[in-house]
Amino acid sequence: ANGSNKKFKARVFKELEQHLTELASTLPEPYTLEIKVTNVDLAGNVQFINTQQIRVIKEIFIPRMSLSYTLTDGNGKSLQTDTVEVKDMTFMNNLRTTANRDSFVYEKNMLTSWFKETFS
Repeated sequence: ANGSNKKFKARVFKELEQHLTELASTLPEPYTLEIKVTNVDLAGNVQFINTQQIRVIKEIFIPRMSLSYTLTDGNGKSLQTDTVEVKDMTFMNNLRTTANRDSFVYEKNMLTSWFKETFS
């Protein structure tokens, strides 16, 4: 939390974009998924401890993300479109998060669950 806001935002969006690209690559050919993220609220809350900003993870600070998406077929025909708020109210209970040291593991797990539910 002590880095520059601009660099931090760029890192967050780069990692989340890579994760969403990996998820979308599992769709069968020739489907295309376009996602527009409009808001990201990371798990945790930034608090000042002495002179440092620290991201504190507690159950009450859930990860959430607002996004819109369109799934199209090979002819460009829209098959599925929606605007959603993805959130994970039980992110602290997810066993996949405890062993992983990824900076955005809660958000990536949330997106993976949403993707599997939406596009299974």
